[in-house]
Amino acid sequence: MAPPIRSHEIKRVKEDITKAVKFGVEAHRSGANLQTVWKGPKDKITKHLEEFLRLKERKDKEVLKPHEYIEQYEHWKIQLKKYMPEYYKYQCLPMFFSFSEAERIKSAVTKEAKSFFMVEEKDIIFALACKIFPYPGEFNSIRIALAVFVPLPDEEISSEEGSQDADFDDLDEKKFDENE
Repeated sequence: MAPPIRSHEIKRVKEDITKAVKFGVEAHRSGANLQTVWKGPKDKITKHLEEFLRLKERKDKEVLKPHEYIEQYEHWKIQLKKYMPEYYKYQCLPMFFSFSEAERIKSAVTKEAKSFFMVEEKDIIFALACKIFPYPGEFNSIRIALAVFVPLPDEEISSEEGSQDADFDDLDEKKFDENE
């Protein structure tokens, strides 16, 4: 059995995937005359989304029991709300890939998640996190979280809720297997 992939190779593949997915999303959105604004890779939201991907991996690998996952996920949500733009709602589409080819991942995202990222509202903000979990011999777990932050309508802002109770929606994970 081959050793796990080295950290410099993981970093390169992660950067390739992130660039490709962002390019694909931007290309589709610009074709519809929609602006695309991204949170940076060092932004607290992006880093926190990586924590979400770690949680998903630990849950799927059964490192966490269901109740532990729920407890940690609830804590994660509380922390994310601290980093969110005020008066925005959050929606995230987590994705799992068992392959590492950046162009193939970009194609899968732009095909399967188009309705998610083609939001036509003004002043939306995107965030993209990618996490590679190396196992002996190959990459067999690549996770992406594509998040969108959409401004709350004026009528919701004027209510007493504010951003602390903003709409919060993590969608069901999409899984892309090597054979797809």
